[in-house]
Amino acid sequence: MPRPRSVPGFRPGHAPRAVVRTRFKDQIRTEVLRELLPNAVQDAIAEHNVAALGEPELNLENTEGLNQLGQQPISFNVNVDVLPDIKLGEYKGLAA
Repeated sequence: MPRPRSVPGFRPGHAPRAVVRTRFKDQIRTEVLRELLPNAVQDAIAEHNVAALGEPELNLENTEGLNQLGQQPISFNVNVDVLPDIKLGEYKGLAA
């Protein structure tokens, strides 16, 4: 876990949440995306029993959620490549 940064004018651990969010918004956003999204993607892949090939492609659907962390939900969609489900037809009796 990263070490907490000090906020000028406040004792450590006593800065108002709104001040911390405003001052460290970009770092908070990056941390949230890096920590939560990969786990959510892997959980969804496992829940739907998808045999994903390669890395999933993540597309954020709403930037409002990123701009208002903790106030708006973050929604996204994921595209993954999967092996096709191939069903073999009747092969006996075909001319060679």
